Amino acid sequence: MAAEQSLNKALKVRRKLGNDDDIAATLSNLGLLYNSIHKFDLTEEQYLEALQIHLSRLESVDHNLSLTMVKHNLQRNAIQSGRNIPPLSELQETVDFFEASISWWMKGHAYLVLGNLFLELKRYDDASAAYSTAIDTLSDEGRASKQPATAMVLYKLGYVAYQKSEFYEAAAIFRKSIAISELYPAIPAEQARTQFMLAKALHLIGQPKAAEEAKTKVAALMKDYCMSIGTQGVIVCSEVGDFSKLITAKYQ
Repeated sequence: MAAEQSLNKALKVRRKLGNDDDIAATLSNLGLLYNSIHKFDLTEEQYLEALQIHLSRLESVDHNLSLTMVKHNLQRNAIQSGRNIPPLSELQETVDFFEASISWWMKGHAYLVLGNLFLELKRYDDASAAYSTAIDTLSDEGRASKQPATAMVLYKLGYVAYQKSEFYEAAAIFRKSIAISELYPAIPAEQARTQFMLAKALHLIGQPKAAEEAKTKVAALMKDYCMSIGTQGVIVCSEVGDFSKLITAKYQ
């Protein structure tokens, strides 16, 4: 992978120069790359080394921000991998930090990861509350209301509603997510996953025609996805988890 090679070359140069800030930044970028392709063990290695660098530095506003960013990335990666799930107290510290910061983007994503933890723990009401705060934060006026990240959090909120057997609510939320995802044809697998869950919800509320329409859209989107990666034929996903293998971890 060209990006991986470039970052590893950059890391070698940074190590020779001995600038800890540059080394930590490159390690974090390498971690983001590995996380995006679901190489969670390699991701953790990069973030842990970056974390040790930040822990060795004196406290400052910039230091605390960089340190908390790495902790946030480690927490998200751990939940995605399903191993070494961090305690709630650690995620709450991250949320509290970004609540007090000026970064609405990171506040929104901190609540997203908190929601992911609650979802992993099957604490669906708490997950719903966390995702709702993330959506409110990201979609406030002049922010990211039409960005893929917001579509992804809406999908998560709809998925929680589905798990709570609130199928009408789930369908309505999935449709809101799709309305945003449709603006981004370059990431068809994300919308396909949401259409897949919409079809399941519509089937359960007695709307078979609409459910079939959603399934048809899934097939078309997966065809687009396969064309975009140069795969012959169409990948068929029979479970929602099958889509996760195709979607960058950024949108999990």
